[in-house]
Amino acid sequence: MSPLSSPWFGPRANHSRSSTATDSDLSASSSHASNKTVFGAILRNELPATILYEDERVLCFRDIRPVSKHHSLVIPKRHIAHSGALTRDDRDLVQHMENVACNAVKVDFPNLNVEECRQTNELSLGFHRWPCLSVHHLHLHTIYPMPCQHWWYRVIHPREYSWWYRPSTDFTETKTK
Repeated sequence: MSPLSSPWFGPRANHSRSSTATDSDLSASSSHASNKTVFGAILRNELPATILYEDERVLCFRDIRPVSKHHSLVIPKRHIAHSGALTRDDRDLVQHMENVACNAVKVDFPNLNVEECRQTNELSLGFHRWPCLSVHHLHLHTIYPMPCQHWWYRVIHPREYSWWYRPSTDFTETKTK
C-alpha cells in the first residue's frame, strides 16, 4: 500500500497541531504531564507541530530546523530519554518508528527507493547520543537527501554514521540491555 493512500498519512497529514485542545487531547495530555521536554509539550498540544503521522505509539512531525529537503522526527509517545535507555522490549517500538520514518519520507519523495537509499546512506534514520542530545526524549531523525546542506549539520548528522549518531538498525538488529 502506498503511504499516501494509507490511513497513516490521512486527514491530519501536513496539518499543524493547534494549541487549542479538545476533550480527547486533554485526557491524552495528562499522560504526558511528567514529560517536561519540548516533545512532551508537543504531545500535550502545548506547542504546534506539522504532523505527518500519529498513532497510539508514536508521533511523526517535521523538524523545525530541517537540515535537508526532508527532515522529520519520529518520537514514541511513551517517554524514553534517549537511545541508551532502550531495552530488548523496545525493539518492536524502534522497528515501528523505522516503518513510520520510511513512510514519512515518501510523503515528499513518493518514488524514492527507501532500501536502496538506506544502503547508500542517502537516507539517514538515526538517533543521537551524548553529547549531541538536543532533547532528552528519544527521537528518530529521518533525513533525505544526505549529506546535509550546511557543514555543521554534516558534523551533527554525518552521512557515514558515527559514535554520536547511530543508525536505527543498531537497535533493531543487535541486542539491547
